[in-house]
Amino acid sequence: MIDRPAQGVSEVVVLFVIALMLLVMTGAVVGGLPARLGMEAQWAALWKVGIPELVGLLLPAVLFLWWKRQLPLLRQLLWPQAVGRVRVVGMQLAAGLLLGVGLFYFLAAWLTPLYERLVPLPPAEQHALQRMIAPKAGLRPLWLDVLTFALVPAVCEELLFRGAILGSLIGSGGGRGQQLGQGGLPWRAFADRRVLGAGLLSALLFGMIHLSWGRLIPTMLLGMAFAAALLRSGGLWAAMTMHAVNNSLVVLLVRRGLLSVPDWDRLTGPASLGISARLLFLPVALLATVAGLALLAYRPRPEQSSRSA
Repeated sequence: MIDRPAQGVSEVVVLFVIALMLLVMTGAVVGGLPARLGMEAQWAALWKVGIPELVGLLLPAVLFLWWKRQLPLLRQLLWPQAVGRVRVVGMQLAAGLLLGVGLFYFLAAWLTPLYERLVPLPPAEQHALQRMIAPKAGLRPLWLDVLTFALVPAVCEELLFRGAILGSLIGSGGGRGQQLGQGGLPWRAFADRRVLGAGLLSALLFGMIHLSWGRLIPTMLLGMAFAAALLRSGGLWAAMTMHAVNNSLVVLLVRRGLLSVPDWDRLTGPASLGISARLLFLPVALLATVAGLALLAYRPRPEQSSRSA
């Protein structure tokens, strides 16, 4: 008989394969529809990104949790049952905003450049990203790009990878699942092999679904950070906000033509400044990260909870 952890892993791997197939097939089907329907060019990107995300990622996540009878866990991750839930959700959103800024800085300014020296990003892939966000026909409204490339993916991908996959793996673990649903795990729980393995698996699958071997490791690191945010806070809001902030900053930089770290010098002065452009943002990133971690661990005190009831 298959043991419960192995069965849980096999189930989420099957879920991932189904989601990937649906994502690719839906993208192929809806890709040409905007032109045939006479849709305005600025709305075509939302259609091409949003529909596959909803059908390929969000729908399988919800159906999987329904099949596993874990929809109550998803409700807890989105809307804590504890008294003072509005305050808790607000703190998770604030933590996600700060951690998203810090995480983007450290990955984009330091880790990704080192990684790309070993695994250079193919020029065709970089050009495709540029043309997707900054097409030759002209820039779309900023709010539309943020909705298309940041908010929709953040919600759909987090519900699948952190809600369904990670939540299912932890939620089937007895005490850990109960802890997660009641406000998150303590930092010491991250040394648990089951918790660590679930986080790593969700991060690996998250990296793989982006179909970019050149960015696999950086994307996995993002996934691990999002997983840690969910496990520590006990809610999806911090991870979704971090995800949305990261994608929004990518959109903003690409729209300004800042495709690589050396281009950041254009924000602060001549290219001769070299590394100073990155060092300029270091204190802000450190402060944002520390403040975000503090907010991530927020739990209302009993007297605060009674006043919020």
